[in-house]
Amino acid sequence: MSYTASMSRLVSAQSPLCPSIALLDNDPITLAGLSQIIEQHHAGRVIWTTSSAQQAVHDCCDPATRPDVLVTDVSMKPLSGGEVCHRIRRRLSRPAILAITSFPLTVYEQEASASGAQGIASKADVSALVNAVRTVSAGGTWGQGFEPAAIAHLRISSQRIDRGVLSGRESEAMDLLAQGYAVSVVAVKMNVTGSAVKSYIARAKSKMGATSLRELIAMWTGENQ
Repeated sequence: MSYTASMSRLVSAQSPLCPSIALLDNDPITLAGLSQIIEQHHAGRVIWTTSSAQQAVHDCCDPATRPDVLVTDVSMKPLSGGEVCHRIRRRLSRPAILAITSFPLTVYEQEASASGAQGIASKADVSALVNAVRTVSAGGTWGQGFEPAAIAHLRISSQRIDRGVLSGRESEAMDLLAQGYAVSVVAVKMNVTGSAVKSYIARAKSKMGATSLRELIAMWTGENQ
């Protein structure tokens, strides 16, 4: 399995019964510090870290790399931690997700809860952060207004997908793909190149938070509702 330069697999000597933890933050120094804190306090074993939001979504949705808990910063760009959480939670009830921030918790608390996280903790409060990781890894919630992962998944997965986020040409391509046409046939019907159709698909996947064409079509047709 390959990882980007911003991702590293960390091997812990802790018991395999310890919850597996993944970390997402756009600051490499923060990632290193969080890894050290979590493992030194025996809150879990860190199996991977990344500064790529897209990579985190992919690896949390892949059974081979899915952690028990994802700890993610909420104030990232261009894809926020809240959006990362929402994309994962729409598909799955696992992993548990803990949002973290260097801002006052009230700034992002509502966003984190609405996005399907199980809690939010301050980067500046090591004790609370460690306890929050332990709590959500055990199936609990941390903070006011947060739901268990399974309930958050049911809520978010039942929300309708907004087709209006796609352009006219992207929507046209999706309608044809949903009818079972291959990319090459869609290109002919739309009088564009195959590369153009692939670009429509890529943009649609990004806008709708899909990780594969199959998932994108299911979202488009409502089969995942």
